[in-house]
Amino acid sequence: FVVIAVLCLIPIIKIAVYVILYKIVAIVIESISDKRVIKALECVEESTKMLMYIVMTSGLLFIITIAMLAI
Repeated sequence: FVVIAVLCLIPIIKIAVYVILYKIVAIVIESISDKRVIKALECVEESTKMLMYIVMTSGLLFIITIAMLAI
């Protein structure tokens, strides 16, 4: 079970790092860039969050499927 959980957590951690990096870049660039660029970065951040939620849901379904097959 631990190996399966680690296999599911690695992509989630990578995507979470991307979300944090997009947020940091948007904060740093906010003072020197146009508002449209900031809005675009915020949209990319939101879509990356959605991707993270999809990966989390898929991982949960994968774990439930393995548990059902193991019984």
